[in-house]
Amino acid sequence: MDDFISPAADLTGTVVKESDHPVARGGYSKIYLGVYTPLDAQSTPVQVGIKVLNTHGDLDIQIKIRRRLRREVSNWRQLDHPGIAKFLGFSMNFDGTFPAIISIWYPNGDARRYLLQHPNADRTKLLDEVASALVYLHGLRTPLVHGDIKAKNVFIKDNGDACLGDLGLSRLLQEESTGDTTTTSSGTCRWMAPELIIGENDESIPRVTKATDVYGFGCLALEISTGEIPWEAIRSNLVVTVRLFQGGTPPRPKGEVASRELDDDLWELIQTCWRGDPSQRPNITFVRAGLRSIRQRRCDPVRGVPVLSYGSDTR
Repeated sequence: MDDFISPAADLTGTVVKESDHPVARGGYSKIYLGVYTPLDAQSTPVQVGIKVLNTHGDLDIQIKIRRRLRREVSNWRQLDHPGIAKFLGFSMNFDGTFPAIISIWYPNGDARRYLLQHPNADRTKLLDEVASALVYLHGLRTPLVHGDIKAKNVFIKDNGDACLGDLGLSRLLQEESTGDTTTTSSGTCRWMAPELIIGENDESIPRVTKATDVYGFGCLALEISTGEIPWEAIRSNLVVTVRLFQGGTPPRPKGEVASRELDDDLWELIQTCWRGDPSQRPNITFVRAGLRSIRQRRCDPVRGVPVLSYGSDTR
């Protein structure tokens, strides 16, 4: 057993791949479908996703990643919320420098894929479920921030509910592998708060905060409600970064889905999430209340529900 895996999290020997071909791959990992068979004879085998982290040739970076993973393990296993994707544990069965990360598999895929297949899904419901998960994370005794909020990290359960996955993992691998937080080449900058790119000074690496999560949630709200990524019309991620340096925010999409789903109230709420001064952004509890108000008004347009005023007293 690897030296940083607690016995409760060690699933070595209980997880097998269904195929040697990954179902997805990215810059930092490959994902395989697998089956987890609990040692308890009364339990039913579960389909899982097996995330195998790519091996890095630099030994110092390997040590840093292992150290960061060690700190995250206990956090992930203790999370208990319907809006958080279920992390099961680690397994040493698979190739790679690091233990594979084992999580529940969601056949509906991520929110972006799901909405392409179900364009009439209730998009504000999905956003409310993600907001609920963030309220939970930010409200823990030791608050947690996600750090990489976008539709590809929101998964859809069999019942159509949304859950937030990849908690902190993508950012951990980005920072330790490159020493960089902007990841311009991968496009992550499109969902990032400007302070994570600009930084407060030249000597420190910008850190994610509750306020950067709120900014990211605003980007997610745009993406979910319109089907377009932030700055959709700009192909160059470098140009997006320059716009952020200049204080710009993503423009309002004008497509067919946007005209139906992105009304003035939701657009105003999104813009409050993008305030340039992090201290002036609303907290996620306030954002969720605004979302619920918008949902209720849409469900009962005759009676209507007053939409919250997005003044400065929102923190």
